Amino acid sequence: MTVFGDETAWEFIADCLGSGMEITYRAPNKPENGDAYELIAPPEGGSKGIYMKVALVPGVKKLVGLSFHYERH
Repeated sequence: MTVFGDETAWEFIADCLGSGMEITYRAPNKPENGDAYELIAPPEGGSKGIYMKVALVPGVKKLVGLSFHYERH
């Protein structure tokens, strides 16, 4: 399994978004939580896929990371 730090996790998210990976919209729990989006990178070489959840939060001028971990079944 690959080990990610903050910088490499954000690079991975950017690569996934740039590759046209399927993104699932999740409505906010509360208005201040913003719109959330989930991505699941497919597994590589028998490992687990990577689950990512990011959000566009009102008043914040950058993408906010909510979850980044190996997929749980």
